[in-house]
Amino acid sequence: MKNNVKNDELIDEIPQVTTAATTNPAAAVVQPLTPTQVDDDDDAVDLIGDYEALKSKPGLPCILPKEQGKTVRFALVKGVKAFVKQTHFLAGVNSKGCTVICPGGDCPECKKGGDHASRRKVVALAIKYETNGDGKFTASTIKPSLSVGFINLSPTAYTELSDCPSEGEDLYSVDFKVTKKTNGIGWTFNRMSSPPSYLKVQMEAEVAELAAPYLDGKALKSRLGKVVSPIEMKVMLFGSAADTSPTLDDLNVWD
Repeated sequence: MKNNVKNDELIDEIPQVTTAATTNPAAAVVQPLTPTQVDDDDDAVDLIGDYEALKSKPGLPCILPKEQGKTVRFALVKGVKAFVKQTHFLAGVNSKGCTVICPGGDCPECKKGGDHASRRKVVALAIKYETNGDGKFTASTIKPSLSVGFINLSPTAYTELSDCPSEGEDLYSVDFKVTKKTNGIGWTFNRMSSPPSYLKVQMEAEVAELAAPYLDGKALKSRLGKVVSPIEMKVMLFGSAADTSPTLDDLNVWD
């Protein structure tokens, strides 16, 4: 995979109301505002027509194991696009650090060069199997329990993952196992079986149902990192000491 991927490029197959008090029990408790009372309807919604958009959606967790030595078995979801961006990890932000999307030409980190340069990050939708902790199913398993999540891949991790399938296989035709390295930094990926276990036991419908809320890509893209402008990034890095004088790049963004 090349590092010069354009922003937002996809990787294929990887009405106000108010209450009125009244003494008339027959009168409506909620009275809609008349058109002349509405100052701004930019945030107005149709509670029926916008039903799907307003429903709360389940969160999308990262399925990569957090504990050293623990193994997770997973398969990538075929037909759901993966996303890629150039990112920075700001270690000193919010105590635990924060991943942000590189804001481009006036990026304060890129200007430092060296280890501060942006790094490509890929996110992809995955199905996680519930196993006994080493990626293997118990002997009594007929149909595995499934959950949906995402994996995020650095250039090194993507290379390791892409080398797992055997000849004639691809990233969507196998089950993988991923283990947190014993030094606590990064993961090790290996091939487990082909075809994916959910296909062997004909669970395609279950996988499609789990993946359905994320087909628009919004949740996956949000896992790439926080979108910031160069000025916002300077404030995150330097706080009140940041030089927030707008540059030409900043002004072009604001136009």
